[in-house]
Amino acid sequence: MNFFAFPISLLLLVSFNHVWSYETPSQSTVKQQMLQDLDVIENAFRVNYAPAEWKKNYCGWDLHEQINSAKQKVTSANYITIYDYQRILKDFFKSTQDYHVSPKFYSTASAMLPFRVHSAQGRYFLAWVSPSIAGDLKKGDEILLFDGQHIDEAVAQIKERECGNPLSATDQGCAEELLTARLGSQGHQLPNGKVEIVVRNFITNEIATHPFEWERVEECVSPGPYRSRVPLIPDHHEKAEEINSLLSLEMTAALYPPLRAAHDKRAKSHYHSIINEVKGDWDQIDISALTGEKNHSEADEVLDNALEELDGLYSCLWGDFKGPLPDLGRTIWRASRLSGFRAYIYKNAKGKKIGYVRIPDFMPDCEHTTKDLNRLIALFETYADVLVIDQLNNPGGQIMYMYSLLAMLTIQPMELPKQQQLITQKQVYQALKTLKNFRGNDHESFEELDLPEAKCKAVSITDGMDLMKLYLSLVNYSEFIVNEWEAGNIFTQPYSAYGMIETAPHPWGRFTKPVLVLVNHMDTSSADIFPAILQDNKRATIFGSRTAGAGGVLIQGSHPNLFGLAHYKMTGSVVLRRDGSPIENLGVTPDILYEMTPEDLEGARYHGYIKAVNAAVNKLLQRK
Repeated sequence: MNFFAFPISLLLLVSFNHVWSYETPSQSTVKQQMLQDLDVIENAFRVNYAPAEWKKNYCGWDLHEQINSAKQKVTSANYITIYDYQRILKDFFKSTQDYHVSPKFYSTASAMLPFRVHSAQGRYFLAWVSPSIAGDLKKGDEILLFDGQHIDEAVAQIKERECGNPLSATDQGCAEELLTARLGSQGHQLPNGKVEIVVRNFITNEIATHPFEWERVEECVSPGPYRSRVPLIPDHHEKAEEINSLLSLEMTAALYPPLRAAHDKRAKSHYHSIINEVKGDWDQIDISALTGEKNHSEADEVLDNALEELDGLYSCLWGDFKGPLPDLGRTIWRASRLSGFRAYIYKNAKGKKIGYVRIPDFMPDCEHTTKDLNRLIALFETYADVLVIDQLNNPGGQIMYMYSLLAMLTIQPMELPKQQQLITQKQVYQALKTLKNFRGNDHESFEELDLPEAKCKAVSITDGMDLMKLYLSLVNYSEFIVNEWEAGNIFTQPYSAYGMIETAPHPWGRFTKPVLVLVNHMDTSSADIFPAILQDNKRATIFGSRTAGAGGVLIQGSHPNLFGLAHYKMTGSVVLRRDGSPIENLGVTPDILYEMTPEDLEGARYHGYIKAVNAAVNKLLQRK
C-alpha cells in the first residue's frame, strides 16, 4: 500500500472541489473601481473626441473638468449603486451637448405610455396615439396636465434631468419623446404605477381626465456582486428579449437610438415579406392616375391595409415612414407602398404639379432603396414642376446613401463639405492597408476586370457613383491620412470625407427643376449635412426651423467594466461648411424660417404650415 497516495488524492479532491469566488466588494473598492473607469473614459475621449476644442469655445466644455465633476459625485456619495454610477456617466455624456454622444447600458428595463406628444409655443398636443386607446384620445388633442403637473413643467423637469442643453429646441423634442417612453439602456429614470393626463378634445373642446398605467418591462440583468434590492423577475424574460432585440439595432444618428422603434429589424423583415407575398419586385411605376386612369390596384390595397396595421404598432416620431404632415394639396398620383417611400404628386391652387417625397432617414433597408428612389426622381422630372423633399424628424444615417440622393438633384457637380478629424495609428494602419490593396498588382487586377458601366455602378447605397472616381478618392484620402500623421497632425487639416470633393450628377435619373427641402430641429447627422450641401451649392431652398447640429463621423468606444456600460458613442470629426463654420451645434438655418404653431398641431391639420409651404413653392415657380 502506498501511504503517500491517500493524502495526495485527498488534497487533489479538496483542491478541485474548491469553488473560487469573489467577495461582495466594499463601498471603498466600488468607488475606486468607478474612479478608474472614469479615467479610461477620459482617455477615450481625449484620443477620439474631435469637437473638444469647438465645445470649449461654444459652451465652455472641458473634458478634465467634467471627469473631475463625475469623480466628485462618486467620492461624495454616502452609498453608491451601479444605477447611481450610470446616472453619473449619463450626466458626463450629456455635458458635451452633442447629439452623437450617448452611452448604452446592459439593461432590459423600460417604461412606456401609449401616446407621444409634441409642442408649439408652450402648448402640447398628441403626436401619436396607440390604436388601443384611439377611441378615447385622438392625434391633435391638447394635453393640459400630466400627473398633476402642468405638462410644460413635467417636460422641463425631464429636459433638465436627461438632456444637455435646456435651451435647445432639439433637447425640447427629445424631452417630449422621453415624457412617455424611457429605457434603462439609456440610463433614464423609469417611473411606475398610475398616471393621469388632462386632455382637451380638439373637436368638442371638452376637457376630460384619462388614467393610464406605465407599461413596465422589469430589469432582467442582475447586478451580481454589486446587487441592490431590485429583484430579478423571470416572468419578464420573453418581453425583455424582445426589447433587447430592439436595443441591439445600431443607429448612425445615435440620437436616443432605442426610441427608433420604427426601424426595428424585425419590422423591416416583416415589411419585406409582405411585399414579396403581394407583388414581388417593384418593377414599374404606375402612372395611370397622371393619364386619367385609376392607379390603385387590388395588390396595393392589400399591402396598404397590412402596413397601416404595422405602422400603428410603432410609436417613435424619428424616422417615421409617413412623417407628421398630411398631404400638401389635392393628390393626383400616389406611389405604391411597394416603392418603400411615401411619395405623391399634387396640384396646387394654380394647377401646377408638385412632387413630394418623404425621406424619413438616410439608412436604406435593402440594396434596392437607391434604385427605387431614382425611379421616383425620374418620374418627378417628367411630371412635376417643383419637388418638395420632406425630411422632418430625420435622424440621419449613411453618408454614401445621402450623397447618392444629392446626385439625383443636380446636373452639375456639387461641392461636398470638408472635415477635420482626430487620427491615431488605427486610421494610419487602415489607410496604409487601403493603399496596399489599391496599388501595384491589386490596382492592375482592378483595371484588368474591364467591367461594363452597368456593372461598375452597382445597385447599392453607392448606386450611380463612378466607382473609379470613388477608388481614386479613397486613395487620395488614404494618402492624406498618412501624410498628416507623418507631419505630426493628430487633428487633421480640413479634407473631404473619404476624399470625395464633389458629387457628380446621377447617370440615370436627375431632377433639374426647383427643389424645396422641409427641415426642423429633429433633423440630425446626415440630415444636417444634406440641407447644408444643397444650401451651400445654392441648389435648393431650405424651409422650416434650424436643424439639430450634429455633424461628424460616429465612433463607438467600449472597455471591460463591471458597471453595465455596454458602449458609448463619440463624434470623431468636425464637418465644416463652405464658409468654414462647423455644423456641430449650429445646424442649418433655413432660407425660409417657419416655426410650428399651436394651430398647426391642433387636430394635426397643419393648415398654416401647408399654406406657407405652398407659398414657398409658388415663389420657386416664379423663378423658373
